[in-house]
Amino acid sequence: MVLPAHRFLRLLLPAAMAGCGSILIIPLYDADPVAARFPSLKGAVLTPAEIPPPSQDPAEPNWMSDPERALSAGDSLFLQCDADPELTRKLTIPPDGFISLPRLGRLAAAGKKVREFEQDLRKSLARFHRSPEVRVLLPENHEVVVDVVGMVNHQTAVSLPVQFAPWLTGVILKAGNFSRLANLAQILVVRPELRKVILCDLYALNTDGATDQNILLRNGDVVVVTELYDPDVTPFAREWELVDAFLSGRMDRAALVRGIRELPPPPRKPPP
Repeated sequence: MVLPAHRFLRLLLPAAMAGCGSILIIPLYDADPVAARFPSLKGAVLTPAEIPPPSQDPAEPNWMSDPERALSAGDSLFLQCDADPELTRKLTIPPDGFISLPRLGRLAAAGKKVREFEQDLRKSLARFHRSPEVRVLLPENHEVVVDVVGMVNHQTAVSLPVQFAPWLTGVILKAGNFSRLANLAQILVVRPELRKVILCDLYALNTDGATDQNILLRNGDVVVVTELYDPDVTPFAREWELVDAFLSGRMDRAALVRGIRELPPPPRKPPP
């Protein structure tokens, strides 16, 4: 289920802010000091507006041939017909098991194997075309798997069926919501396929309605919810050190996830 931003924040923010006191300090990312300390981050930190478009819509499945698969009501199909482009389309088999196509009328699909249904289509098309070629493709079953680590209640890998849009906010909810030390203004989405890190500000989503910060995740992403830190104790969140090690090639993805999961509690300035 994908929640609208206003519903997501009503669920998320109270838990994130509970126990943080009357003043919530949210240090923002300062590019100059971080880039000076971590040279590999120069040019590697993107805003949501700078994300390159994917080569394929993440919600769009890959289509594959499976001739021996038995069809049933509810199955999604992709028909390819070179002889009659009007028949090339995506469709879903309705509950009665029959599909309707231009000029071909109603054809039984449910209960037949893919190759048998392809043969039926060729026979029907033979009335209009000589030796028509038809392919019936099925969606490849796969999931989007994202690791969520850092200041969440359950550091875990979240799996979502590819047809459900994996928005950042929904994935964080599936990881048990923010912990009380989460820095909502500094969510890091490490994208291994690009060797980049996307800096998302979900605090701005609440205060300014910046819906562009709620990005669509891709398979293999690592969501790092950084900690609220005291600038008098540490000049930046410790997660940046591990992200820098990953982007510079000193550790792999598994080591990045494990390293952030095993970070000790954040240091605190001793009381006066």
